[in-house]
Amino acid sequence: GNRTTMHDRLRFMRWPGISWSWRNLVHEDVHSVPQQTWNRNTDIVWVHRTTEREGADAVQRNLRILRHALAKDPKEPRTWYYLGNAYFSDKQWGEAVRCYEQYVTMSGWDDERWTALVYCAIAYREMRLVKAALNADLRAMELRPQWPDHYLGLAYTHANMNDWPRARYWAEQA
Repeated sequence: GNRTTMHDRLRFMRWPGISWSWRNLVHEDVHSVPQQTWNRNTDIVWVHRTTEREGADAVQRNLRILRHALAKDPKEPRTWYYLGNAYFSDKQWGEAVRCYEQYVTMSGWDDERWTALVYCAIAYREMRLVKAALNADLRAMELRPQWPDHYLGLAYTHANMNDWPRARYWAEQA
């Protein structure tokens, strides 16, 4: 089907007395100086369309930028997370896991640590590392037991192991 992802972004910004500070090398966020509270305007819709080739080129660009950023500051958790995402998009499962696992040890943001663990589990499954996949989903469950993705991951992994009672159990938990 058609995939639709919506998120707020600051796109049109010209305001007297306000200067802008861009943060992060990829997935940049703009911050106003001085800090402002902004209103949401849903009258304008920005549709971003990308070809498969443009998407692949963007992943390679992001990998170059993020590797460079990591070399400059290996203690920045967000760089590890975004680098994991870039490797994941490029189906470099082992590198994605390495970055996500590092991010999980460094970050204090449980929501995103949960996301990193769910992606770790997917990558482990792609590498056919079943026990590691189960472990990553269980670790995610400890962080956000109310969210369903890790339960579905556990069900999927158990189904691939032909362990149907456990697959059903985890699917029902979702």
